[in-house]
Amino acid sequence: MVAPGITRHRKPFLAPLILGFALVAGAVALVAAFIEYAGSGVSVVVIVRHAEAPGTIADPPLSEAGELRAQRLARMFGDSGAAGQVTAVFATADRPSQQTATPLAARLGVPVTIVRGGAVDGLGQTLRHRYDHGIAVVVMARDSIARLVGALADTSIADTPESEYGVIYVLSLPRFGKASVVTLSY
Repeated sequence: MVAPGITRHRKPFLAPLILGFALVAGAVALVAAFIEYAGSGVSVVVIVRHAEAPGTIADPPLSEAGELRAQRLARMFGDSGAAGQVTAVFATADRPSQQTATPLAARLGVPVTIVRGGAVDGLGQTLRHRYDHGIAVVVMARDSIARLVGALADTSIADTPESEYGVIYVLSLPRFGKASVVTLSY
């Protein structure tokens, strides 16, 4: 009778270490990619009331003070800086809004996109989805500002007073999380 042969089974010593290292490296790469993806997905929308216009006719042109304010807006957002460059300019269909937006658009070399009266809600969807990673400036009449801020940021703001023309609402719209609103003056 022949004695059975002794067989040795080797346990792979390095396989668990290599597998563990690969899993950790993959997890780190995934987290880094997510942070980069989430961090770069911030849109900024700047909402401005149109500049001063005398209220004596139905759709008045800008006053002299309004033209100066429109030029100031163009200087503020017309150059690229640390915060980035404006990639789109929108204005509602009224004359003061268009005349306020025109100097900024001319300085940037972009067209003014006209938003018709009832399309303010649709503008919120456009700004949220088409202008990702960019800065858009919207110039509009006072009565539409609160509605657009509410559509973009899911928050409510007080109506802009009739005599206040220098209010700027800066909305930061991250891809993930809640939007934030900052109110400034110029």
